Formats: sequence, structure tokens, C-alpha cells
Amino acid sequence: MKDNQIEKIMEDIWRMHPGKLVLSKKELAGLRNISESTINREIRDEVGVPHMKTRGRISFSVRAIAEWLSN
Repeated sequence: MKDNQIEKIMEDIWRMHPGKLVLSKKELAGLRNISESTINREIRDEVGVPHMKTRGRISFSVRAIAEWLSN
């Protein structure tokens, strides 16, 4: 059941961001209807969506977002 919920959330994200496997902080903030400052605070406090850091840029996999939102 939970896998179906995660897949549904992923499909919803892909409808808004076609073809994307990862989202930026700005995109995640828009998706969640919160500010980028809140995203930065969650990263700092290690309470938000799990993130990746590549070459100094933070991104969030669509799957990690869907799993986090399903909890």
C-alpha cells in the first residue's frame, strides 16, 4: 500500500516537473508551498527531505521527496 502511495506522489511531482529526477531547493519549496529559507533551515536542522550535495549544489531526488511526504 505504501509503495502505491509513493508512486502516486512521484507521478504528481512529475506532472509539475516533467522528466526531472531531482529538484532544486527552489522547486521543492514551490512544491511544498514554503520558502527556500524554510528548506535551508530544515537542511541545517536535519529534519526535512533527505538531500544530496554535488559540487556545492543541493538537490532532492523525486523518490526521496515522495517517501518523505508519504510519512
